[in-house]
Formats: sequence, C-alpha cells, structure tokens
Amino acid sequence: MIRRRKEAGFTLKELRTLLTAPSPLDHRDLLRRHVQELEQRISQARAAKELIEHALACPHSFAERGMLATGSPHGFLVTSTDVADEAIFA
Repeated sequence: MIRRRKEAGFTLKELRTLLTAPSPLDHRDLLRRHVQELEQRISQARAAKELIEHALACPHSFAERGMLATGSPHGFLVTSTDVADEAIFA
C-alpha cells in the first residue's frame, strides 16, 4: 500500500498523515491538492510529448527552424531557461 501511494507521488510526510488518520477522507484538502498537482504534471507531460512528436515529424533541423534564437516558424519560443534545462539533461 505504501509503495502504491508513493508511486502516486505522495511524500512520506503526506503518507504518514493519510495512514495515521481514521479515514483518508479526513484529509480531503491534501487529497484535492494532490489531484491538482497530478493534473498539472499530466498537462506538462502532454505538452512535452506533443513537442517531441512535432520534432519527430518535422523535416527541418533545429538550425533551420531557428530554435536556439528567439523563436521559430512553428511558433515555439525557446528561452534561456529552456537552454539551461537542455544543458542539465544533456
């Protein structure tokens, strides 16, 4: 049970709070907040997936699209944060 809840993204502190309550529904605010966080993560994952799928389908190189400049013909804007993130994950 703990592993499943951990996989759902609960912190150990949140798990302790939920597991020591007579009912998880005693902490509806925590559960609602967690649902909102999951919805945000799902939305971000979908946006990332769409970007990757677009990159896979596009016949142009990044240089041709101007992806490292201020924008691209496809409407994507690359910021310094994106470039820094790319360096971190490279």
